[in-house]
Amino acid sequence: MEHGGKDARLHPDKLIARGFDREPEPRARPSDSNAAKYRGEITQKWQEVLEHRVAHAPMREAEQAQAREYWTHRKHELGLSPTMSMTESLGLIRAARTRAIAQQPARDPVRVLSLHEQALTEKVQGLEKYVQRLQVEQSLERIYTARGQPRSVAGQGQVERLLAEGHERHGLPRERTERTPSTRRADAIRQQLHERQPTQPRRSPAAHKAVSRIVEHIMDDSPEHDGVRVRLHD
Repeated sequence: MEHGGKDARLHPDKLIARGFDREPEPRARPSDSNAAKYRGEITQKWQEVLEHRVAHAPMREAEQAQAREYWTHRKHELGLSPTMSMTESLGLIRAARTRAIAQQPARDPVRVLSLHEQALTEKVQGLEKYVQRLQVEQSLERIYTARGQPRSVAGQGQVERLLAEGHERHGLPRERTERTPSTRRADAIRQQLHERQPTQPRRSPAAHKAVSRIVEHIMDDSPEHDGVRVRLHD
């Protein structure tokens, strides 16, 4: 536009990014502008364009002032001068664009290393807390094994969730664990309940909850209990 002698300048950024909070000018077809230019006819779409320009005339001057300032700074960066031809100016612009595409953005090594250090530190701290929880569960398992007592269904579920967390959150390998006596006993009770269920009338949700509470009580996680033998009747 400068080589063509036009005063208007263009800015590559969006209006909102430049600090101008307004609706963009309505888009009109070439037929709308040609009708006004050659036949003096004002179409509805061209009328919207004219009204928009009148309403935002004061803001448009500020936009053009910012665009002219941007182009002055950009010319200095590209090395353009008023004595250059269009071909010379376009050559410098293409060369600058090629460099911008080919050149990798500069990185801040200190910042990148700091972010990696922070991420690794958080991961190590998470693993340390996870190891402490594993040690607690391991101690409980040893106590129950030494006393020959089973853990409750809730306790077994806690162990299984803890092992799953190691795989999902900490990347530890998922291994199939041997079923402990307490786990097998809980499974046996569930199996007996399941086998007897078809011969009985359908239990209500309240009955199911009551049975679950009884099983939880039987498999109480407290080491003081000596265990209970249960016989289920039809």
